[in-house]
Amino acid sequence: MIDSDNLQLLKTIALQEKQKTTNTELAQKLDYSPQTISRRLNNLEKNKYINREVDTNGQIIKISKKGYNTLKKEYKDYKNIFYLEMTKTLQGHVIDGIGEGKYYISQPEYQQQFKQKLGFKAYPGTLNIKLNKKSIKKYQLIKQKNGIMIKGFQKGERTFGDSKCYKSRINGIKSAIIQPNRSHYKDDIIEIISPERLRNKLEKNKVKIEVQI
Repeated sequence: MIDSDNLQLLKTIALQEKQKTTNTELAQKLDYSPQTISRRLNNLEKNKYINREVDTNGQIIKISKKGYNTLKKEYKDYKNIFYLEMTKTLQGHVIDGIGEGKYYISQPEYQQQFKQKLGFKAYPGTLNIKLNKKSIKKYQLIKQKNGIMIKGFQKGERTFGDSKCYKSRINGIKSAIIQPNRSHYKDDIIEIISPERLRNKLEKNKVKIEVQI
């Protein structure tokens, strides 16, 4: 695992227009002493993040495959952070479900948690939304967030599983996306709960879901 200081040095090396440099040049860019740069370069080389050729006039530093993979991961992390700011709006259309939502959502043990954690008691049932292609990718990123945990429970011989919820507004109506740990649906379908009977207002319509994350 590379630490933050060595990662910053690795980024600086990667962004240089030339491969040949000196410890002094790198030190000036990062506001460190040449001795500190030397120590960190040795560490990067030892851990195979860079390859070096040293001569009397300086050194040629090349990012290794391991180094590039590390930078790619860093880029992906930042991309997810900033892209997530643009993923809060999902779009799709209403579809028919398999009819199990009413039974599960109406359970008092779930309803109590909805009231406590989401701020409303849910109408007994879920509204199923088929997401468009862009929204499918967005929702995969949203699911990486922790969400609001709705804990499962045991009732007799039957087990009711955990779910994660994400507060939302669907066409301006207060709601939440509910993501059961054991879902019967593919990645392009999400389930929505709300204090209102959404189907009366959104039957077959295209919908916009603003996710509050």
